[in-house]
Amino acid sequence: MFTPVDGVKPDMLRGCRHYSVDDSREDMEALLEMIYNGLRVESVTLTAETFPVLSSLLHMCTKYEVERPRPEIVARIQACWPDNLAQHDAVNDARVRKYMDAHANQYPQGTILPYVDDDTDVHPAAIIALLRQCGYTEPKLFAPLFYALSRCAKGFGGVAGSNISPLSHTDVERLLVGIERLRADHLKKTVVVLTGEPAHANYCGAALATFSSTRLSLAAAQALSSPVEFWGGAAKLIMQAAGQPPAAPCAVCCTLVANSILEGRNALWARMPEVFDLS
Repeated sequence: MFTPVDGVKPDMLRGCRHYSVDDSREDMEALLEMIYNGLRVESVTLTAETFPVLSSLLHMCTKYEVERPRPEIVARIQACWPDNLAQHDAVNDARVRKYMDAHANQYPQGTILPYVDDDTDVHPAAIIALLRQCGYTEPKLFAPLFYALSRCAKGFGGVAGSNISPLSHTDVERLLVGIERLRADHLKKTVVVLTGEPAHANYCGAALATFSSTRLSLAAAQALSSPVEFWGGAAKLIMQAAGQPPAAPCAVCCTLVANSILEGRNALWARMPEVFDLS
């Protein structure tokens, strides 16, 4: 862990070698706590409260080549920002359900609420900066984080400077280019005509067009920063509309449309490393 400089006699303190390091007290305490007191991180949930300790630990274990806790810390990060779409949906859906249960009277039935902010979350930019500093480069590790960071951009064309201040100039550019690509793809999907079974075009075609103009278009315009979540919710909403009076597309057409939407959504998620120029 510590290698003396050749020809330099180390200082001694009470019969032990004494080394001076440039690490902060907090960082060194985190490292020593892990080494001597058996601090285990696999059971620690990553939150704004636990992030300083986990961040210090990852920094120090990377610097001093202590292997054991690093995979566990990265696993904590991936549990919050998984690269698997089904796991991403599970994390997001749990957060949305919790929020809507607490604010049920604010949202009418059928509302598509793509995602909600959580004050206990660690900001994705801080995680990206931490991983960069510790030498991680895997696209599948960074892609969900960049997507999560893009969701923080509420206004079209930018994000709050303080939110991205930990990022390098290259990563800021990567983020902004990715945001524009995501929004262009999202807007392109909103103008696609929904089509079901060709034989049902006379009735279901009109019903799908009405559904799109009255239920999807406005909501889609308000979901520029969360296309993955929006289209997942849209597919569910279309399936719920099947056969509902007074005029609704049939179940067959709704299933075809929903499957088409989900295929496009899956393809977008798979392309996320390319969207943010990570691969």
